[in-house]
Amino acid sequence: MTVQDVIEFVHAQRAIRGEQKVLRNWSDGSIALSIVHAIERGGFGCVVTNGKLTGFCFGMPRHTERVFDVTQIVCASPRDLAHLLLLFEGSFRGWTLRGFRRKKVESKSLVDYKRIQRLSHLSQLTASNYVSI
Repeated sequence: MTVQDVIEFVHAQRAIRGEQKVLRNWSDGSIALSIVHAIERGGFGCVVTNGKLTGFCFGMPRHTERVFDVTQIVCASPRDLAHLLLLFEGSFRGWTLRGFRRKKVESKSLVDYKRIQRLSHLSQLTASNYVSI
């Protein structure tokens, strides 16, 4: 998998869900640069299904605080999000996820997820109810 694969995946998701829903206001160059920096810092994870990229997440691990600051998450399905959470749980055991989230409100709010096992379990339950067509 290359950075170009990630950018192509972003373009495909933008075509499906719209420009405003997937990495809003991010250019291809800024996506590539952020991914390269995240890979260098150990803050990039991806999900590959049947040889195709189906989800990725990048951010910055803060080792002194034991916090992973999530910059962006893009997934094709809830199942891919569940896989990313399992990847995080395995790599950063006992850490806190922190990131901005917008849900049913206009402005973003900073959210800390300290109970990663519970969040991972809930995402797996949601993914088990998801049927892909």
